[in-house]
Amino acid sequence: MKENTKKLTRKQLIALDCIEHFILEKGYSPTYQEIGEMIDSPTCSAFNIVMRLQDKGYIVMRNCKQRTIRVVKPYDEC
Repeated sequence: MKENTKKLTRKQLIALDCIEHFILEKGYSPTYQEIGEMIDSPTCSAFNIVMRLQDKGYIVMRNCKQRTIRVVKPYDEC
C-alpha cells in the first residue's frame, strides 16, 4: 500500500463515507457502478476516485477486484 498524507478532496471524502456506510449496512463492499450512483458520478469517475483512495492509503483492495474494498483509515485522519 502506498502511503500519502495528502488530504482527500470533497468527492473522495464523500465516496469514502459512502463506501464505509455501504459496507456497514450490507456486509460487503459496493461495485464501482454502485459507488458512482451513490456519489452521482459515472462509473469511470468512481473507479478513478477509488484508485486515488487506494493510492492515499484510505482503502485496500485485492487486485482491483470488485467487492473487495476495505476501509483502513479512520475519518479523523482525512
